[in-house]
Amino acid sequence: MKNLILFFAAVVVGIFTMFGAQSLKVKSNSNLDAQFTKTSLFSSDKAPRDSLVGNIVTLSGEVAWQSREATEPAKINSVRLIQQGEELKTATGSATINFENAAKLVISQNSEISFAQTLPANFVFVQNMGTVEYNRLGKIPLSIRVMHLLIDQDLGDIMVSIDEDKQRVIVDVKNGKITAVFNDLEFNSKLFNVSEGKRLIFNDDTREAEVK
Repeated sequence: MKNLILFFAAVVVGIFTMFGAQSLKVKSNSNLDAQFTKTSLFSSDKAPRDSLVGNIVTLSGEVAWQSREATEPAKINSVRLIQQGEELKTATGSATINFENAAKLVISQNSEISFAQTLPANFVFVQNMGTVEYNRLGKIPLSIRVMHLLIDQDLGDIMVSIDEDKQRVIVDVKNGKITAVFNDLEFNSKLFNVSEGKRLIFNDDTREAEVK
């Protein structure tokens, strides 16, 4: 009889121990879930909190803006803010975008640009067509992706144009300097340093470049 009582007592203790462990596990998982949710907030319509916001300071002609959650651009008739993840496309128009103390972009007609990243650590713009003038005004690094060419811009003013017919990218360094990098057709890395007053011509088909 004594052994039977001890057996049931052991079973009861085991059950309570199991449920207690499960309770702690659930509580622990709840804490982890709450912490994960807190640090993983994402909004499709709003850029990351630390990203910098630009202003369209001049606007003329036909210009279209594409928000972070849109699937195609829509025509705009007045100046507005620009945030990371958005795009601008000009037809007959042009636009000037200013990121205070960081960068100023002048977008010419028939051009398209994506504001891929506007974090204080690094600005990244993707130019898909046309001509854009880039002025780096501050200490934030500025990178431009054009076709298979990546441009790192030092302080200064450069003009980047895409010749779609000849599949060429032309970079005029008005002042300052740039570093241009790309992979050739054999996947070898190529690097060009281009100083003030020089022009870089990059052929996207042959993956070759020259400085004039």
